[in-house]
Amino acid sequence: MNSKFWKYTDGTARWKYDSPFENWLSRRADESEWMKALYVGFYRLIDGSFYRGGLPFIDREIANFQQLGGTLPWPRKRIVRDMVYSLHRFGAMFNEYFRYEFYLKNAAGRDEYICDKARYDYYRRMNRTENLPIFDDKGKTYQYFGAFYGREVLAVESAAQKADFAAFVCRHAPVMIKPLGSSGGRNIRKLTIAPEAADTFFDETLAKGPFIAEEVIVQAPELAQFHPASLNTVRLPTITVGEEVHVFGPFLRLGTGGSVVDNAFAGGCFACIDEETGIVSSPACSKSGQVFLKHPDTDLPIIGFRLPEWDKAVALAAQLAAVVPDNHYAAWDLAYSDKGWVMVEGNARGEFVMQMPDKVGRKRRLLALIQRIEQEN
Repeated sequence: MNSKFWKYTDGTARWKYDSPFENWLSRRADESEWMKALYVGFYRLIDGSFYRGGLPFIDREIANFQQLGGTLPWPRKRIVRDMVYSLHRFGAMFNEYFRYEFYLKNAAGRDEYICDKARYDYYRRMNRTENLPIFDDKGKTYQYFGAFYGREVLAVESAAQKADFAAFVCRHAPVMIKPLGSSGGRNIRKLTIAPEAADTFFDETLAKGPFIAEEVIVQAPELAQFHPASLNTVRLPTITVGEEVHVFGPFLRLGTGGSVVDNAFAGGCFACIDEETGIVSSPACSKSGQVFLKHPDTDLPIIGFRLPEWDKAVALAAQLAAVVPDNHYAAWDLAYSDKGWVMVEGNARGEFVMQMPDKVGRKRRLLALIQRIEQEN
């Protein structure tokens, strides 16, 4: 099948063969298992290798669901069919099928969710592609938003900065070291670098690619109590429509175990925050789907925790959203420090995982805001 017939999200991930017949068949598949089998058979026919390549991923997600104590509501063959149907019908990744409990929902309920395969088109409709380097390159992010960081940052991109780096690690101990284009908390280290070791560390780290060195944020005790080893942050997404800044599904992120970061990709957990009050409104969950009423390490209750000075966190996010005015969506990572709320990072393609802890889809609200953006422009 010629790839031009496939809808693409970010140019890499195909998920829907867009034709009048497919659209008709997808709607009929919502109504019966027989039509659903026909719908899945259609995809097996037009691209069997894509179908077969997905089966190991389905097996992995089913195994993970059962390992966490989940019980399949139907025979395995029907579950596999339903997962493939959900991929092509709603753009749902196989892990999202269990994350959002699709097996408990009809087509209308599933269509409430912002699924992974569809989200890139939403980013495109809200943000300009040329703005992506501002958020993807941590050095550029600091150039634009440094006034909101509340700490010193050094972006290292060339060997000429060796002396600057040596001076930086003398001023700050420990420091956070991050690859310049990293995301999801990957390959982030917190360490103290002795002055005599600074040059060697610099050479070895730069050889792997540009990186950023940051002064460590001193976390306020209100959030440190959950997991002192990590910086526990708030992901506060905003959508700007004209002069209005809408908070869109904020959530609290907490580290677990020995991790120094709170990202779900690094083993952390996250819970929804009520947008108006700043009170945690759901249990926390991990990327794998584990659910926590209390923090797994410190046993502190999660639901009902009130974020300190929430109005100031929202105000800071509104200020950040105004810096790049033609970028209408961003997900801001904020930390509550000994200096108050500060910016950690900004993400122009922040995932909509806030739907996972409370199992509430947010696509209808998102599309309404996107429609207003497009009308304004």
